[in-house]
Amino acid sequence: MGERNSVCVFKGPSLAEFRATAESVVEQLGGKLEWEADYESAPERPLTTKSELWTTHKDHIHAACVWRRNFDPDLEYKLFADLGCAFAAPWINVRIQEGSLWDYSLYHGPKHLHNFSTVPEYWETDPEFVAGQRGDAAELAAVWSIPRSSVENYLKPWGYKVNEEERYFETTLRGKAYPIDDHEYGDIWQMADFMRALGTENPDKSQGNCLLHVLRFPAPKRF
Repeated sequence: MGERNSVCVFKGPSLAEFRATAESVVEQLGGKLEWEADYESAPERPLTTKSELWTTHKDHIHAACVWRRNFDPDLEYKLFADLGCAFAAPWINVRIQEGSLWDYSLYHGPKHLHNFSTVPEYWETDPEFVAGQRGDAAELAAVWSIPRSSVENYLKPWGYKVNEEERYFETTLRGKAYPIDDHEYGDIWQMADFMRALGTENPDKSQGNCLLHVLRFPAPKRF
């Protein structure tokens, strides 16, 4: 199993609105959000788990990622979906999958708009499924209020070629989507270039603009 990374990006609210709504959504789900708290020094609480929440903020665009320390991925999705619904604004879930590809799902409030995957064949080669993972550059640009030309080159399939003898697959598309990018087609971290085109940065605690917070939720019951 390779690298996994799931980031949600929200467009519209101010920083104050983002924080107030995030606190409310976390509380409604039974948890607590401690802003700018250090995970290592934050005390343990009886019958609870703590996880890192990483965020970056630029104007009215906010990116958030949960570092899964005993964190339920279903709860993570519900947390961000509830947050997107509360804003009634565009949001996008961008993911690195299995260290092999990146993809995204685009929403506006509760409405799912479309999916994109660089290598949908990794999961399923059925033509109908693959066709449903091609994205829509015009819709993305319209919803996000950015030029189509700034994102459409990312929405290209990488190609899928199976090496039967070695039992692995190769991607066939080469080069960069845009000359200013740091990463090429076939590189999972092209996701970071795509996120910059959306007006944000990948939340990474090695970056100076990344803020770390602590999420607490009741520990799962053991039977």
